Amino acid sequence: MNSARTAMLFLILAISPIWAASLNITGQTLSDGIVQMQIAAELPNKSGEAFLLMLPTTPDEMTITDRYGHEVRPLPFQNGSGLVGAVVPGDYLLFNLVSNDWTSKTGEQWVFRFNLTPIQAIGPVNMRLSLPAGSTLHGLNRQVESKGSALVLVWSASRLAPNETMRMNATWNEPLPTMSSPSSSLANWPVVAALVVLGAAALYWRLKIRPSKTRPVAVKTNGDPAPESSPSASIRSNPLYKTLESADREIVAQIASEGGKTTQAHIYLNTHLPKATLSRHLKGLENRGLIRRSRQGLRKLVSLSEQWGPLSE
Repeated sequence: MNSARTAMLFLILAISPIWAASLNITGQTLSDGIVQMQIAAELPNKSGEAFLLMLPTTPDEMTITDRYGHEVRPLPFQNGSGLVGAVVPGDYLLFNLVSNDWTSKTGEQWVFRFNLTPIQAIGPVNMRLSLPAGSTLHGLNRQVESKGSALVLVWSASRLAPNETMRMNATWNEPLPTMSSPSSSLANWPVVAALVVLGAAALYWRLKIRPSKTRPVAVKTNGDPAPESSPSASIRSNPLYKTLESADREIVAQIASEGGKTTQAHIYLNTHLPKATLSRHLKGLENRGLIRRSRQGLRKLVSLSEQWGPLSE
């Protein structure tokens, strides 16, 4: 696999002109480990030529735009190869990337590993990655800056030769929950007391002085209130839903809440299931025919199968 990947790099390099570009990379890691990144490539006088980068893995989501925000079609590469690129429409490309594969977690400790390998010579390369506010840094292979309560990790290289890899690694602990001190709570007691008095007065006025208004409730023919009509409610009332274990229920309900079709990255973001656990449960649901998985470009799509029937609107 590595030899095939290396051969592909040298083949592309052999048919590509040698020219320099500058990269400015900014990114942030979310509290659940998802990395959002932008790679801005300044490419003077290279309109119509292919610009290619090798990343550690193919991003879960990617869009490419020109300097004016117009979307640019990415070049087709095999999924999982890590190669990304596009034909330069003018002198600039902006890669917007989302991935949950560039971080890993053990206990309370997060690790970020990102490699960047250009096919053409580039330079300079500058990267800034923001960690969640309150994170405790343990190690990295470049410098660090502070921005308020957040840490910003900084990597730079004056030049990268073709097929030369720039490695960016960092380790940190997730932020601890903050607790207000007793002294600060006591200092704010007059404000709290005033809010309580105002709240009590408003409640009295609403219940005793303001005329009561009742809102009609939709009822069924037997007089009972009508059940909630939503995709999530429809799924939860399905007999299939009751046969699932809790993690599978959470995944199915999340897909239903987004209209029956979403991306794997969105499920990971909203369910907070570990990556390995989510992949295992998605595979199990697919094997049972309860979901369908597909790709749309670099996006991993997940949808409910026809076994669930139509969703309520």
